Amino acid sequence: MKNIVITLLVTLSLFAWNSSRAQLFTGGFSAGLSATQVDGDSHKGYNKAGIVAGGWVSLNYNDRSSIHMGMNYIMKGSKHNPDPENGDYTYLLIRLGYVEMPILYQYRMKSGFFVEVGPSLGVLLHSYTEASDGTTIGPANNSFRLIDVSLQAGVGYRFSDKIRLALCNGNSLASIRKDRITGDQRRIFGYGQYNNVMALELSYAL
Repeated sequence: MKNIVITLLVTLSLFAWNSSRAQLFTGGFSAGLSATQVDGDSHKGYNKAGIVAGGWVSLNYNDRSSIHMGMNYIMKGSKHNPDPENGDYTYLLIRLGYVEMPILYQYRMKSGFFVEVGPSLGVLLHSYTEASDGTTIGPANNSFRLIDVSLQAGVGYRFSDKIRLALCNGNSLASIRKDRITGDQRRIFGYGQYNNVMALELSYAL
């Protein structure tokens, strides 16, 4: 799996480098930070920090509209620390690492701001869970689904033709777990737990 991911990243990087030469395409790299939670884990708050990094290409229809395609490594999950002063002795840590491939429609404004929205496909590379009750400790690949389909929406600003900054929110459309867990939530496709991600990314166009 890791060899496949490395190959895909190299391929996308080469494509981004070549595409940046064409008038119709632009391409480059991005990196940033993620703040995440798992909806349905009985806790709230974007308390799990992580990184996001990868490459992207954009198919430009005109000066305002484009299709933005990326391939990123992103860290997701959840974290809850005990709060004994308020009678909370629970601890939870969920670490999830994905290769994520968003396909976003992007609309650019004359002011430099832009908005983007679209689906994203994530492939789980690794997972780890740890809880204070000892029920879930260690690698947890058998507990989580391999594929995470999500919907993303974001807003950003173009400082120049080369540099842009974007804040994006992504939410799973289907449960990321194979089985139901205590505290899980109901969404369109049933009960489960769902990745909820806020990511701040800085992009550079080649």
